[in-house]
Amino acid sequence: GQLFLDVAHDPKRPLVVSVDGVEVRALGTRFNVRSAGSVAEVTLVEGRVEVAAVQGPAMPVVLAPGEQVAVVQDGPVPSRMGGVRAVDSGPVTSWTKGRLIFENERLSKAIERMNRYTDQKLVLGDSVPDGLRVSGTFRTRDPDAFAAALSDLHGLEIRRLDNRRSVLGPTAS
Repeated sequence: GQLFLDVAHDPKRPLVVSVDGVEVRALGTRFNVRSAGSVAEVTLVEGRVEVAAVQGPAMPVVLAPGEQVAVVQDGPVPSRMGGVRAVDSGPVTSWTKGRLIFENERLSKAIERMNRYTDQKLVLGDSVPDGLRVSGTFRTRDPDAFAAALSDLHGLEIRRLDNRRSVLGPTAS
């Protein structure tokens, strides 16, 4: 899941977001939280947030605008917090405007992200090389245009399995 928050600063009523063993305390801010599997990723757009693992040895960190931190849940109790890194928040929050921005992203990851926003699922064929990458901006509500662009970019063929699923794979010989 993923959410984007725009929170007014109120020290008497702080907002705390809890996800997958991570607490994010809003300190008057705009930020994005994404949970994918065992990783919770927090990206700050404006203001300040404090990110802490609920359990584990990691100390809380306070993010500045344009920074991101990921917390990995290594099991039922311990957590690991990755280092704070600088990011462009535009691609991270582009989903709030109905678009996804990919910057040299692995094809499989791009397809996984797009599939979150549509009922029409695209599947990468088994024989497609894992190293293929994609860059570009795509509308979340137009999975057919996304699939067509990937097909053109990498010389792959789209085979529709049914009304909800298509496979992107090598062209038939």
